[in-house]
Formats: sequence, structure tokens, C-alpha cells
Amino acid sequence: VLSHGQDLIGEAVVAAGEEGAPGGDHLDGPHQPAPLLPGGCVIHVHAAGTLLQGHILFRQTRQGQGKAQDGALIRQGRCGGCRGHGGEQQKKDHPNAYKPFHHHALLSLIRGPVPGHARGITSSYCRGFAGARGALRRKGQKQGKSGPLLRLVLFFLVCYDTLVKVSELGGTILERKDVLVPAEDLARQRDFQEKIRRMFEARQAHPRACVDTFGCQQNVADGQKLMGMLAECGFTLTEDAKEADLVILNTCAIREHAEQRVFGNLGILTHTKKENPEQVICLCGCMAQEERVSKRIKESYRHVDLVFGPQALWKFPELLWEVYETHKRVFSVQDEHGTIAEGIPVVREKGVKAWVSIMYGCNNFCSYCIVPYVRGRERSRDPQAVLAEVRQLVEAGYKDITLLGQNVNSYGNDLDLDYHFPDLLADIDRIPGEYLIRFMSSHPKDATPRLFDVMAASSHVAKQLHLPFQSGNDRVLKEMNRRYTRQQYLDLVNYAKRVMPGLVLTSDVIIGFPGETEAEAMDTVSLVEEVGFDALFTFIYSPRPGTKAAAMPDPATRAEKQKWFDRLLEVQNNMSAKLHAAYVGKTVRVLVDGESDDPEYPLTSRTEGNRLVRLKGDKALIGQFADVAVTGSNTWALYGEAV
Repeated sequence: VLSHGQDLIGEAVVAAGEEGAPGGDHLDGPHQPAPLLPGGCVIHVHAAGTLLQGHILFRQTRQGQGKAQDGALIRQGRCGGCRGHGGEQQKKDHPNAYKPFHHHALLSLIRGPVPGHARGITSSYCRGFAGARGALRRKGQKQGKSGPLLRLVLFFLVCYDTLVKVSELGGTILERKDVLVPAEDLARQRDFQEKIRRMFEARQAHPRACVDTFGCQQNVADGQKLMGMLAECGFTLTEDAKEADLVILNTCAIREHAEQRVFGNLGILTHTKKENPEQVICLCGCMAQEERVSKRIKESYRHVDLVFGPQALWKFPELLWEVYETHKRVFSVQDEHGTIAEGIPVVREKGVKAWVSIMYGCNNFCSYCIVPYVRGRERSRDPQAVLAEVRQLVEAGYKDITLLGQNVNSYGNDLDLDYHFPDLLADIDRIPGEYLIRFMSSHPKDATPRLFDVMAASSHVAKQLHLPFQSGNDRVLKEMNRRYTRQQYLDLVNYAKRVMPGLVLTSDVIIGFPGETEAEAMDTVSLVEEVGFDALFTFIYSPRPGTKAAAMPDPATRAEKQKWFDRLLEVQNNMSAKLHAAYVGKTVRVLVDGESDDPEYPLTSRTEGNRLVRLKGDKALIGQFADVAVTGSNTWALYGEAV
């Protein structure tokens, strides 16, 4: 019996009517029990490193007949990976993968259209065991004879573990050899950087580039890598797209609003390109990896020269050189599992803050989230590489360092080491210096008491936890595929608060998830009241095409959702104001990180818990830790004076 999101390879056979035959909860999510008739059913799943979520397809006989007949099919077609995603080019790229069966018909009991993760954006190739499939097609197969065959197939599946492993909570664990970009490939990118530099030198040109980043901190870190490669190519950086010879929009796909902003900016860039026809315009990031977006760009935004997804970021110099060399548009948005490229140059922002990616990708497949489809499978950086980068940042004077990953708590699951996120935190804490370590994002299903114990014992790890709960209702959490309950979440945060008194706790919340009722939304509000968060990042549900939730019935009106949302904000704003008021009269230690636009409180700073403190003091304090007497507060900030 396969749980939601679990990954296997090939085809397994289950005799209809046997205990454990699939019927209720499929890899696609909950369905009504399928009417399994005498005969066999095929579980068809995708190949290592490319499976997104998979789907179960059945082949069965008509009731009362002993032969496996195609006449019993509900729908005939091909899985998304075989149905032309990449077409003949994919067959050239992965010829062996297509040999067992590429043009096979799959007989499906999936109700309605094949979901997005099984269509187009699933695997770039499929594999299976032709023997199991052939056995099903033999005429005269009798009911109950599939048991030995099932055991044989499952034996081969276990042997096939060298290619793909089944994780306990779902999600493919990639082999390291498939993840790490070889040194020679990275050297090749440096060659392209040098070619671009020499090209501009020959023209006696001084090119300027503008990198405009949208979205999360992971995108910020990606943008800093882009700026690092651009610097090696001979570009200087500007924030003005009008004066730039190269404009990069580094995009976010998590919500519709961010997407619309990007399309609006692309429209504006038609004017800058008219003024400078030689200007090169690039679109990259999560939006670019979505097939519907890249298709829209190709057809409707013909002034865009280069489009590439997160998995192609490491070969940006090569793609840019192709644009300059061929004077043609370049699209690199192939469906890839993702890689790790060490040693890419980085241009970091000036100041005290730095971002360090410790892992990439996501295996969770929350039903509302597009990230697993655009950033690939989870892959962890080598611990020594992370430790070396943090050590360099501390030595360079950075004092507020954030470890990044779509789910940092699953760090190390793909490493051939008994080494996980708490181990990494403990090792970082041993690096000498005056600095704070933060991390995001965490997933409650992978957060453990051991993590909180390590945080409590570490002098450099900030006593701040961002732990998204998304909903306070168990039914909604299940529909979201979050894989924890309300009570499990409460148990986690209560333990964290117990071992870290004064812990600053923040979270993410979605209101108005498809099918959510007012009573269920109020369960979320009641959880907020029970926990007492210092702050929340709150959102009304935004459907993302290609995710499972986007196809769910959603009867609640926008006005109803807004009412629930306003109630949530009211409760949280009152809570934040109350918690902030408790700081007044106390002295807190802060890291002064910059200047504000408030003449009365010209400096900005952050507490260990990441609370914003506006303060009076000399600019010489910027970049230093300081003690501040808190004299005032409101819902969003504290106010004080350096002492």
C-alpha cells in the first residue's frame, strides 16, 4: 500500500481483490474506492530524480471474465512523462529509458483529467518492468495468479534501489552522482565567462546589468549568484533597467500577485529595449520553469531573449553566450531533477546579513504549492562545504547568517551519512566569532525535539523559530498534504517554548483553502490564540496552476474569505501589540543593521528573536551588537535608545 507522495520505479502488479490492492488513497491523493474487478491492476510510477508525485493507473478485466481485456478500460492514454514532454529530443537524451515501453497505452481509473503532476510536468522519461506488463497482457491469466508475480516484481523493485530509494515520508532521494555538477562542467562555465568578458573588451564596452529579484530568500541567494557570474563576465551592476545592457528578472511563482508583477515589468521593458535594441532581457527563477509561463513568454513577449529555470542557473554564462553568439532566443526550461553546483561566484549585499543555501528542492508536495514542480527534488550540500562557507562569512564580518532551504529540517536525508540538520547546527555553533545563525523554512513534520535541544544549547543559534502551520484544522491540513495534525503542531511548539524560554515564534498561515468552511477557518484563528505567535505571514489562498489544490472545488466567495482573513489579522495584531508592549522598560541586545527613514529613530536593528527595533544613536553603531533600552512599541516594531 503506497502512501501519498511515495516514489517507486516501474510497474508493480496487485491481484484484484487481494488485501492491499490499491483503491482508496492513490498517489494522486484521496479518491473514492475504485471498483476493483477480477484481474490485475498496474501501478505505474516514474523514474528516479524526475518523479514529481506519480499516479496509479489500473488495468482490469470485466467482471466474470478471466481474461485481461482492453475493453474494460475507463480511459486510454499515456502518462505525462511518455506523452511527449520533450518529444523526440527527450528520446535522444534518454534513449535507454524509452526502450522498455514508450508508446504503451495506460488504462486509468483516474477520475477526470490527469492531474498536473502527471501531465507534462511529471517525469522527463519513464521506466518499467516489461515482464510484469507483459504478464498482464497474456491471455488466459486467471484470478489469484498474480501473487507470485507481485513478489517477484517487488523483489526487483528492491534491487532497483541503487537508482531510487523510497523515503519514509515520500520523495525521491537522488544518488549523489546525479546531483553534483562535475568540476569540468563548472570550469566550462568559467570559460564562457571569460569569452563574454573578452567580447566586451574587444568592443571597448563597459556593460551594466540589472538583476531584479522577486520572492523568497532562496531567490535572493540565487540572485547573488547571478550577480557573481555577471561580475566575472565583466558587468558592473545597476538598479536602473533603463541604463542596463542586460536585465534579469529573477522570479517567484508562489503567488499570483508576484506573477502579475513580473508580467507587468516585462511589459515595461519593451520601452527600454526600443531605446536600446542591443539590450538583452532574461527571465529566470521559478516562474520560468513553469511550462505555461515559458510558452506565454515565447509567444507573447518576444523581446525576452533568454529564459531559464532554477536548475539551469549554474550554466547561465553558457546560455548568455549563446544569446550573444547566435542572436537568437534561448530557452532552457527542461524538466530536470536539479543539481548542486559548488564554487559559483557570489556578490553579497553590503552590511551584516548573509544567506547560505544548505539544500535545494522539495519533496513535500503540499497540495497548494508549486515549488516541488519548479525546484526539483531535495538535495543537500555537503556539510563541509556549508561549514566552510559559514566560516568565511564570519571571518568576513557578517553577523546575521541565515541557512536556507525549502525544508531545512530534512537536510541530510539524501546524504550517505548519519548527519542531519541538528548536527549541522551544532557544528556551525562551534565556529568562533560574534554572530547569529537563523534558518528557514522548517516543516513541522520534520521538526524534532532534538532540533530544539540543539538550538537551546547553542550560543550562536538565535532563539527564534519560523514554523509554518498553515491551518489549525485537521481536515484542511490533510487536504493540504501537510502530514501532521493540530495537536502534533501544538506539542512541538510547547516543547520548543519549554526548552527555550523567551522563544520568538512566527509562522505562515493560509486562509480560504479550497473547501474550507468558516468553522475550519476559525480553528486556525483559535490555534493562533492558543500559541501566541509574535508575528504571522498571512495569505488568502492563491491558486497555482499545476498544483492539486487548483483543481479542488472552492465554494467560498472572496468576500467570505476576506472576512475570515480580517478576523485572523485582528487577533494576531492584538497579540503582536501585547507581546511588543512587554518589552517596554527592558534592555535588549540588538544587531544594528542599517539606517531608517524615520528622523527621530534614524537606525534600524534586530533582536536575537528578529524583532525590528528602531533606535536613536550614532551611525557608527551600524554593524555592531549593542544594548538598547526599549522605550516604546507598536504592533510592528520596538523603539529605543542605545545605552
